[in-house]
Amino acid sequence: MEKSFGDIVAGGQYCDENGVPGLISDPGLAFKVGRGGDTVIPFFGLLYFNGWLLHQGKKYLRFLHANAKDASDAREKELGTFWSLPMALYFLATGWAWPVDAFNELKTGRLIADDKYVTDVPF
Repeated sequence: MEKSFGDIVAGGQYCDENGVPGLISDPGLAFKVGRGGDTVIPFFGLLYFNGWLLHQGKKYLRFLHANAKDASDAREKELGTFWSLPMALYFLATGWAWPVDAFNELKTGRLIADDKYVTDVPF
């Protein structure tokens, strides 16, 4: 298998004559043949984007619950009945440094929920 990947990289092709794909998804092998950026850069890009979206979404939901009149008002806002697009866009635009914010929340204990808020589902 390594011989076919070596032939693909040496020939500069994405597929060889047998149709074996040239994208190397194993990071160790990719670095070995000089194609580490093919897997590492997309992996960390996806990780950063997903973390940014989820972290800012969590901050938006916390904002809705903190500014709600009561629990039913918070639930309606959360489900989108009174969704605030400008406020959601504000949270998304200010979230570029989410790893620092998440690390600070981990240090202060706000990142992980208490056990009383986590439901156990028996299987």
